[in-house]
Amino acid sequence: MMVPHFKASAIVVAALLVCPQEQDLSARIRDLAAAALDGDLDGLSIVIDVGGETYLAQGWGEADAALKVPAEADSSYRAGALTDVFVAVAVLQLAERDALALDDLVTEYLPELPYEKEGVTIAHLLTHTSGIPSYGDQFADEAEIDPARFHAWLAKMALESAPGECQDYSDTNVLLLGNLVAKLSGKTVPAYLTENVFRPAGMQDTLYCSTNEPALREQASVTHEFAGGFEDETGIPQPFDALDLCSTATDLVRFQRSLIERSLLGERGVEWLFTPLALSDGDYALFGYGMNHTPLDGLGCTSFGGSISGSSVHVAYYPELELTIAIAGNGDAAPLHRLERSLARLFFKLPEPGIHDLELAPEELRRHLGAYYIACNEYVIYESGGRLALRTPFDRDYVLLYQGQDTFLATEDPEIRLTFEIEDDVVVAFQLEEHGATSRAKRIR
Repeated sequence: MMVPHFKASAIVVAALLVCPQEQDLSARIRDLAAAALDGDLDGLSIVIDVGGETYLAQGWGEADAALKVPAEADSSYRAGALTDVFVAVAVLQLAERDALALDDLVTEYLPELPYEKEGVTIAHLLTHTSGIPSYGDQFADEAEIDPARFHAWLAKMALESAPGECQDYSDTNVLLLGNLVAKLSGKTVPAYLTENVFRPAGMQDTLYCSTNEPALREQASVTHEFAGGFEDETGIPQPFDALDLCSTATDLVRFQRSLIERSLLGERGVEWLFTPLALSDGDYALFGYGMNHTPLDGLGCTSFGGSISGSSVHVAYYPELELTIAIAGNGDAAPLHRLERSLARLFFKLPEPGIHDLELAPEELRRHLGAYYIACNEYVIYESGGRLALRTPFDRDYVLLYQGQDTFLATEDPEIRLTFEIEDDVVVAFQLEEHGATSRAKRIR
């Protein structure tokens, strides 16, 4: 999917503003924001861009509940794994400059790594299809990790799947990409991102939360230290001080706009970033070369985000209307992607999906129970309070509501839909639709 340049932006925004329903649209946006605050959020910032022009920039609630700081469009929120998309852009920039090729073996640049014979490429790291195990569990008790120990551990670890076969997020992939950026650019990862991503995009409020410094700290360099010393709530050290990064909804719109306007990447890089990834079995993955691919009722959409300790950011782009929605919020559970999809439905005049809660006979319920696999990841269907429930490999459980015709929706997120396949009265698989991305789960037991 190629992403168009901004065009006729003033006309697009003007059409919205003079539309008789515009006042109703603004009111409905406010209603959705208020409903989110009545739920799990303490504070919320929303910036909506149409065709390169700001349509809305506003905050609701408190950006810092403890200090009673009101939320504004420019309020800062911890961004968590948002660093991943920035590192992906850095690697694609290097590829555009012919400093590397995505199908190059990683060991051509980092010869100390194993897996040369297995054929792990840079593209495999970017798309989390390398099969390389995550370092998190092994080094969870250490604030900093000696690089020699890390490489010794990695040398003993076999791949968990063949490269390109499965998509499974591994923080080792991100760490190795950072090492690659540092080695080829001669700069630390924060220094490179500041000079080549944040500053060119005008992201003046993307900072390190604990120090309020610009995103530039030598001690976070993976060329000198394994990690910057910041730990998440699990105690796992994070490279590049990733989980200490804060950003704003305004800055994230600027970042998205810079991608579309080709000021961070050229045509090749943008095509890589926004192209869906096909796995070896032919299924398309949710995650590509840095972006999630999450169509909405057939409309193209790419998205990215991050969350940590009750703070979240989420950005989505819809090329059909040149619409960018950036949301940042805080609270114990911040379902920002659900709010974003509801906002997008307003602009496209799409109805919210209908939800039923039909009864399912006990014998019908039992025949769905079991383990299913998508791209080497296990999904378990089990019983919970007389309903089916889904356990994902990402530590999330969803109770399922029966819609009829062997179709179920997740109670917490109706854009998660399961449709079971039955052959000879036996459930053999289900099709999982998750925010527009579709994959097939085959039953194992």
